[in-house]
Amino acid sequence: MLALKNLIKNRVRTTLNIAAVTIAVLSVILLASLGSGLVSTGEQDMSPRTAAKHLTPPLQ
Repeated sequence: MLALKNLIKNRVRTTLNIAAVTIAVLSVILLASLGSGLVSTGEQDMSPRTAAKHLTPPLQ
């Protein structure tokens, strides 16, 4: 009951804490998805078909 009273009493503080936790969780999810996408792109670029295209010198 005491915790609920404090939450109601300090509405601005509670709202700021909820916003901070939400932003933190969203940023972790964003960074994890970006990392996963970069790894996926790197694996696609290093497949044998595309690696040969990047490693062979251009014909003149």
